[in-house]
Amino acid sequence: MLWVAACQQAPVCNDSLLYRDSGFTLASPAGTTFSPTVIFSDPDGAHPDACHYARDQGDAACTETGGWIDNTPGQKDGTVTVTPVDHACGGFAVGSSYTLTYSFTRIPGILWIEAWSDNQ
Repeated sequence: MLWVAACQQAPVCNDSLLYRDSGFTLASPAGTTFSPTVIFSDPDGAHPDACHYARDQGDAACTETGGWIDNTPGQKDGTVTVTPVDHACGGFAVGSSYTLTYSFTRIPGILWIEAWSDNQ
């Protein structure tokens, strides 16, 4: 029984620089009016075993929620694995996982995330 309790511990989301209570503005395609955003937060009652994200493509076409794992916590440039849970945007599929490169330094003052910053 102790083993089961240990496996159900909530992940530590705030080790990541991505974790934040308010959203990040994402880099967006040049010459567009898109304003994509994302919020990386901690577990909730529905999914206590995963950190959560919510992203908005900024064009009112798609909002996506899911789980995330920072593969390089504490770093300004790294990779994050995301798994959409109830709706997926662009070429993503619910239940599939995707490892995306992220950077806080590529474009000063804006978070860049592979695919998401291209509004996919």
